[in-house]
Amino acid sequence: MKTLIIMRHAHATNSGFNDFERKLTPEGVSEAREAGEQLKRAGVVPDLILSSSAVRAAETAGNVATVLNLSDDKLIFDRTIYNCGGEGLLELIHQTSEEVKTLLLTGHNPAVSVLATILTGNRHSMRPAEQIIIRSTAKSWQSFDEFIAYKE
Repeated sequence: MKTLIIMRHAHATNSGFNDFERKLTPEGVSEAREAGEQLKRAGVVPDLILSSSAVRAAETAGNVATVLNLSDDKLIFDRTIYNCGGEGLLELIHQTSEEVKTLLLTGHNPAVSVLATILTGNRHSMRPAEQIIIRSTAKSWQSFDEFIAYKE
């Protein structure tokens, strides 16, 4: 069984930085921490967080990791996520190590919403810090999307 958590970054500033360097607002920090608390309460703790390296996404992932007491080696920041579309994100998921049972992917709209739509068959427009949990009976990440069993 593989579990994927798709998460959009939390609220970020709209000015003063170029887009890649936009930081979380105080509200965004609270949202990211609450997202971590929700995962903790649900008993869904990622083995790995794969995040865009854009500041707002990295800060979101870092805050979630802190709440879940994950070590730094459980976070991977990938610049390609910043410009990925939904299909590109799915390809990154397919490349995930088989040792990982639960993966948290933190990224940007519209790509995360497109990915959620591809995987669930339902149209999504993810809000800041929103998470969607998808479970698959697949034994490998390569076939994750072929064996989806549960969507939250």
